[in-house]
Amino acid sequence: MKKLLSIILYCIFVPAITLVGVGRLHAQDHSQESRSLRALTVYLGGKDTQEGIIKCGFSTIATAWSVRDTLRADMKVNLDQVLQRPPTQASIVIGSFRIHYDTVGINTPVILDSARHPLPGGYRAFVDSVGATANYVLGYETGVLGYLPPPPDNGAGGGNEYDIYISNLGFSYGYTDPETEVVHKPNGSTWTSFVVVDNDFEFVSPRRNIGLPALRVTMAHEFHHAIQMGCYGYWSGHEYFYEITSTWMEDVLYTDVNDYLQYLSANFARPEEPFTKFEMGGTIQYSRCVWGHYMSKKFGRDVMRQAWLEIQNVVPLQAMEHALH
Repeated sequence: MKKLLSIILYCIFVPAITLVGVGRLHAQDHSQESRSLRALTVYLGGKDTQEGIIKCGFSTIATAWSVRDTLRADMKVNLDQVLQRPPTQASIVIGSFRIHYDTVGINTPVILDSARHPLPGGYRAFVDSVGATANYVLGYETGVLGYLPPPPDNGAGGGNEYDIYISNLGFSYGYTDPETEVVHKPNGSTWTSFVVVDNDFEFVSPRRNIGLPALRVTMAHEFHHAIQMGCYGYWSGHEYFYEITSTWMEDVLYTDVNDYLQYLSANFARPEEPFTKFEMGGTIQYSRCVWGHYMSKKFGRDVMRQAWLEIQNVVPLQAMEHALH
């Protein structure tokens, strides 16, 4: 345990770097899923700011699910909304994935350049990019890194392909939604899931990451949540490590995007906060991705996978201690 604690302290007290500004919310109507996700985030303790960007809605949804019986009636309605597969007008199978999307309306996907101007190709270009990116992420995270692929959903989205939905989230990059319990445990159950991603990533900052760069790191992030829940188990109250790993995974697959840099000041500016700190709608859990970077450089990146193998039986902090021996 001393080795584990010394590494944690190293990651927390590394000198601070400059925070990259968070993008502004674009003025559009957003999907019902988006509005329900924000309402749940605020209800569970997140900040109610119109400029606030939710990096990933997974932890909001997972937390709300774990306390569903205590939720206010209107919040149960919001939770049910985000737990449903979004209604879409079309779908297409690309490799191992089925991509669901709209061709007209506010959820129609579009590829933007860094000046937020639409690029030629319309919705189909974005859909094809989602498919190509998802298949690359699957190949890398399971084939190169050796993580197990998420379980099939028994045709829930129209086939056994993994399902990705495109929606106008407006202020969130995306989220991974648990659906059907596969292996039941008092804690640490595994689940089938689907992913929802934004339809344009217009709100992203810095500008160079608008559109496809943000899509790429989002797929790396969210698909690893699908792997985590599907193969290793979800431990309620330990969301910090799910976000640490998924944010670290972004840079493992897409080194040049560096979206995670904008969160790091939350780590370095608040050294008094515990390593296991989780903030609903906040950023400190994403900032702790420096743990993954340090671990992979010090011990090799497979140590993170070893920790996830241990999570099948023990909570993340104990799993990391086991992986270091």
